[in-house]
Amino acid sequence: MIFLYPKFLWALSLLSIPIIIHLFHFRRFKTIYFSHIGFIQSLKNEKQTKTKLKHYLILACRLLAIGFLVFAFAQPYFPNRVQHSGIGKRSISIYVDNSSSMENIGKQDKLFEQARKTAIEIVKSYQINDEFQVLSNDLKLKEEKYTNQERAISILEELQISTHSRKLNTINNKIKSTSNNISSHDVYLISDFQKSTASLDKIDYDSLSNYYLVQEEPINTHNISIDSAWFSSPILNMNQDASLQVRISNKSDQDLEKSSLRLNLNGIQKLSSFSLGANTTEVFIIDFKLNRAGWNTGIISIDDYPITFDDIYYLSFFIKNKSNILLIKNENNPFISSVFKTDPYFDMDEIFPSSFNQQKMVDKDLIIISGLLEIPSIIRSEIIEYVMDGGNLLIIPPSKSEFKTETYTQLFNDLLISPFEKQVKIKQKVNQLNYEHPLLKNILENIEAQVDLPVVYQYYSRSKNRYYAEVSLLTLENGDPFFSISQAGKGNVFVISAPADPGWSNFYTQWLFLPMMYNSALYHNTPASISYQVGKDRSFFIPELRLKTKTLKFRQDEREFIPSFKMIDGRVYFYLTDEFLNAGFYQLQSSESSGPDLIEVAINANRRESNTDIYSREELQLFTEKNHIEYLNTSSDKVSSRIDEINHGKAFWKLLILFVLFFLLCEILIIRLFR
Repeated sequence: MIFLYPKFLWALSLLSIPIIIHLFHFRRFKTIYFSHIGFIQSLKNEKQTKTKLKHYLILACRLLAIGFLVFAFAQPYFPNRVQHSGIGKRSISIYVDNSSSMENIGKQDKLFEQARKTAIEIVKSYQINDEFQVLSNDLKLKEEKYTNQERAISILEELQISTHSRKLNTINNKIKSTSNNISSHDVYLISDFQKSTASLDKIDYDSLSNYYLVQEEPINTHNISIDSAWFSSPILNMNQDASLQVRISNKSDQDLEKSSLRLNLNGIQKLSSFSLGANTTEVFIIDFKLNRAGWNTGIISIDDYPITFDDIYYLSFFIKNKSNILLIKNENNPFISSVFKTDPYFDMDEIFPSSFNQQKMVDKDLIIISGLLEIPSIIRSEIIEYVMDGGNLLIIPPSKSEFKTETYTQLFNDLLISPFEKQVKIKQKVNQLNYEHPLLKNILENIEAQVDLPVVYQYYSRSKNRYYAEVSLLTLENGDPFFSISQAGKGNVFVISAPADPGWSNFYTQWLFLPMMYNSALYHNTPASISYQVGKDRSFFIPELRLKTKTLKFRQDEREFIPSFKMIDGRVYFYLTDEFLNAGFYQLQSSESSGPDLIEVAINANRRESNTDIYSREELQLFTEKNHIEYLNTSSDKVSSRIDEINHGKAFWKLLILFVLFFLLCEILIIRLFR
């Protein structure tokens, strides 16, 4: 115990005054006259005993009252374990968590509103000449500077909820980098302390600063969130059905019964219901028909309160009004030439190798090499670049006897796929279909298991040392692949092991041929859905964008800005900077870019804060005790008085004043009632 004003202890000498008075009073004699003295001796003994007891009690009360009064003026206190270094002006850094999870409800208000009031209370509890640094998840430039008390309060009053989600160690590193050469530094971290963002054990605390963890504790941590959404198949086509998969999490101890799941697609509402068990995550499917070419925008939403930032999920995707095919052939073949002419959605160009040029490949969704005895080097180099950049290539070998499999080896090796090996003249039947692959899945969903499958009379075998990226879609009885797909760079390579000749296989006249050719043209590795999360994705690209100049701008409502981007392998990658802070749709506008006139990009809030698990009081108290820092909980602590107690130690002068009043009251009662 330490005294704030130890000089007042000299006043304890005043205790001698009541002692002297009482000693003097004990020696005084008073004559009492009695008419009868028969019982005078017994009365005298009884009276003296009671009088002495009364005087001793009064003396004790006066001594205790004076003693406690002196101690109260000396202001004793127990020093706090957090000690301040330096003298004079203090520097105070205050971080207010304004992330989306602070929308939750606390004891009195929303956690963010409570945190802001707490921060203002902290600022006011310091001296007017101290300097303050106010930080939030936005980490704006003005938050790096120290300012006066009035300006700090003004910044706190202007602070709003943000979609930014920062790790607590990121905030602490910013504080440390801006607090060099500060002799007396207090750091207040005001948050709900979510486990997904706090990671207290990873924070590098500055030993020269005094840390205070101020917890705004929610009433409950229940939350329902839309985590993500994607299409069941990468193949999207006009006037076809599509399945949108939506992953929803229930982060509560209660089951959710028959809640609404809504999809607003291009202004048309689709409603369904879902149920979700406690503390579970499930995927729900929304089916709809694709009936709009160009950019489509959708908003998925659910109902949940009070945390609402993750109840909406934005998505956008592009549907072409035509699919362009290029057929490079050696001779006319009715099977290949007519396959895409049955559907007006496909537009096919047919050329011979001698008329090939690079312009023929622009905007093609599928290039087919059919029946070429050899592949010229100029075609091979352009084809490789096309595939690596995201194009689809279908290779069909020739049926002529003079064909040498070695002529395709260089192309296959460059694409990292298994080359043709030799001609096999053994009748085989396709007996295995890869039902799980997206290219076949939508074809085979309504097909009976006993349906006739293609028969192969002869084919070209493939090297057994296949590359890991190759997947067999149709497999022969002996295990050799008949129709395979390989990912090469950003594109895909399809290989059919038999020529388009009835003498080799009946596949080209089978029911399976037409849908597999269509899907080969529509299949893409890149997702059809364009949807990104702030703080999770660093950049994004738009496959349909063909940039000619660097004049670009994004627009959201009335706000416009020029994005940061770079060109990599012909693709335009945009950086997810602070301009994309607000969730919603952003329109990319450029009069000098080919492709769609108005590109819609969907940006969603980061889902990290959807996990509302927080550090409990016990966990935080144990952590702070181990690390010699302070913990405050606004649900149980009055912040201003607690800060004063932390800064000046635990004072007892108010309690001592109560003791003074108590013993003065005791003295009065003894004088009046003790007979």
